[in-house]
Amino acid sequence: MELTKEETGLLFGTQANDTDPSHAIRFTRYDQLVPMVHAWSKNSAGGLIIRGTPGIGKSKTVQNAVKNVPHLYMKDYGTQFGTYIQLYKNKDLPVVFDDMDSFVRSPESTALFKALTESEDVHTLQRTSAATLRDDSEIPPSFGTRSSPCMLVNAPLPDTYDWKAIADRCTYILFRPTIDEILKNARSWYFAPGSRTAEHKDVFDYVSGLFPFTPIPSFRFYDKAIKYKLIGQPWRELIKDTMLSDKRLLTAIELSEKKMTGDERESAWKSATGQGIQVYYDMLKVWRKHHGIESTRSKAISEGMKRKHAARKSAAATGHAQAPTVVPVDFAPPQLVKVEPTTTPNAPDAPQAVATATPEPAKRRKARKPSEAMKRVLNAAYGKAGGT
Repeated sequence: MELTKEETGLLFGTQANDTDPSHAIRFTRYDQLVPMVHAWSKNSAGGLIIRGTPGIGKSKTVQNAVKNVPHLYMKDYGTQFGTYIQLYKNKDLPVVFDDMDSFVRSPESTALFKALTESEDVHTLQRTSAATLRDDSEIPPSFGTRSSPCMLVNAPLPDTYDWKAIADRCTYILFRPTIDEILKNARSWYFAPGSRTAEHKDVFDYVSGLFPFTPIPSFRFYDKAIKYKLIGQPWRELIKDTMLSDKRLLTAIELSEKKMTGDERESAWKSATGQGIQVYYDMLKVWRKHHGIESTRSKAISEGMKRKHAARKSAAATGHAQAPTVVPVDFAPPQLVKVEPTTTPNAPDAPQAVATATPEPAKRRKARKPSEAMKRVLNAAYGKAGGT
């Protein structure tokens, strides 16, 4: 579940960036991303922008999706003129721009991407320079192409009018896979046959266990932990310090799993973090929301409500209501006992209460005749048709 800026700051000590366009499509699964990349590679989806945190497999997912389609793959930023030459030599092919965060922030890239994302079928690219203006140059100063760009970026695009226009022309995907989805994808390649990582199951289990507590999950944590392990370093401590920028969350979850009184929990939390208990409850609430986890109390209430709803639904479907509680009609309150004052020899003037009468027998109450409305209710409850 997506968090607000304030909740993200509380949970991970960072602030969420809210400059992504309002028309962005939010994907949380890898199998949602692949069909969109397939459609783009056939030039049927226009320009494509995929933004997500680094290390979650954006590049590998896109590469696998287009491996059987002729395309141009450009990683990192060289020069604007070098990009122009590659686009000319690979005219009409779909182009993947990977890790282009620095490139999209350079002034010369704006005109290039504006041209590539125009709505016309053929885009005109221009590059006026001494090299292109030579008569013997094989690179013309302008050319037409049907190429469509797919940009993979980690950070939001520059907040300028030109880049807002570019984003508006493209399909903008905000890729935020869930922790379970990331771990599922990681397992698919980590233990693949012939993989060099398959023999390090202890690393996979330990790093995967820390994923729910890190602000930016990344597959690169597995590689770092394996490197620490191979050079004989205490890899568990090192990778834990790398992944957990804020130890309070882990402390809160560990305390929530322990059986202790409220005072003991508050004392342990304050001793570990120096903060009040309200921060503990706030962090747990936001973390559970982030991962779709219900607290034990909330879960019990929710399950009770579901059972009641199911019982009512079942009764309505069968036409039988629950039998009402019947109160005996012959119940009568106890009768008061008649008491007469008397005296004793030791205290002639002190009256004493002595029971000299016996209770009158209880009278049977006359049952009230049910109304016609009540008859219909009782008949419906016990499945009888007509009146009695």
